[in-house]
This record gives sequence, structure tokens and C-alpha cells, in this order.
Amino acid sequence: MADSTLYNVIHYNTQYNLPTDLIKDVNSDNKGGYFLATDEGCYWFLGKENILLPTPTGKSEYFKRFYQRKDSSLLVASDDALYSIN
Repeated sequence: MADSTLYNVIHYNTQYNLPTDLIKDVNSDNKGGYFLATDEGCYWFLGKENILLPTPTGKSEYFKRFYQRKDSSLLVASDDALYSIN
């Protein structure tokens, strides 16, 4: 059995200023942050700070999954659209 003292586990949730405890997908960026796909929108997360990425009026805020393109840009899928994050 592995020694559990080798790892420090942090439970990131609403106490860490996340909008929800339910995260659908995560993708890291080259700035040390993470893009989070949630049912509350798409967020950029850096430590305890998060920024909600804008969604067009009337479009779904239920984001599901990220896709990394060959050129390093990022696509994110929602229930009714596909967005590019540059």
C-alpha cells in the first residue's frame, strides 16, 4: 500500500471561490491557470480567483468539455454552441 503522506490533497470547491462544486472538465493554460467547464458557465481559475468568460445572451451556460487544437487554441462545448478561447 502506498504511503498517503506523500501527497497533499486540496479539495477545490465553493469555499475556494468556485461558482459550483460540480466541474465538468478542466484544461490548463500556459499562464498557470485553469479553464473550468461548469453548469454555471465557463471560468478561468487561478488559485482563489476566477473569471467568468462571457456567454452571448440567450445561449446555454451549461459547459461540458474542452478540446485542444493543434495551434494550442481551445474549444469549449456547451449544450447549444461551440466556442473558441484564444
